[in-house]
Amino acid sequence: MVIGVTGGYCAGKDAAARILARHGIIEINEDEIGHEALQALKGPIIEAFGVSILRGDGAIDRRVLGSVVFSHLEALKRLEDIVHPWMVEETRKRIAAAGSTHVEVNAAILHRMGLHLLCDVVLIIDAPLPVRFLRARKRDGLSIRETVKRLRIQRKQRQNAGTRKQFLNEKGVNVDTVIVNNGGTQFALARRLEALLSELGITGR
Repeated sequence: MVIGVTGGYCAGKDAAARILARHGIIEINEDEIGHEALQALKGPIIEAFGVSILRGDGAIDRRVLGSVVFSHLEALKRLEDIVHPWMVEETRKRIAAAGSTHVEVNAAILHRMGLHLLCDVVLIIDAPLPVRFLRARKRDGLSIRETVKRLRIQRKQRQNAGTRKQFLNEKGVNVDTVIVNNGGTQFALARRLEALLSELGITGR
């Protein structure tokens, strides 16, 4: 079974992914694959954004690139057009390599990338906006302005993706979307996820 795990900025999808991994589910982390994509596609990215995004050692400076693409939606789309096809294909390979083992695809923009079409069920981790704002300030140390900007950008991405509660994956199988509330403690989140796994017939290691 392939489980998609997504959610808004600082809603707690990574915490959810860690809980699922404790139950023997292999995690495919799209942030990690994205880092690999920056190396694999370094040439086209430099061509699109210039040498100013490079560090002194010649590697792409992700912080500089992030400040560019999160300031302009057009720049973000340009980067996504370069890296997303590579990331989706790499994800497909890792799912195939897992064989019959349960897999989770941890992706902030699962639907926008089209990764939901590889899944058998999708979990959207949700939390109230004030909770997400406070988590973002504590975790990333961004200014209030930068935090609000990131929340707005991801909201627009999710709106543009047209998230649906039920859809057909690329195998033609009906896929359910489950909203998982994470406005409280990680213990409460773990209990909710364990109940869901039980419903899906996944009992753990």
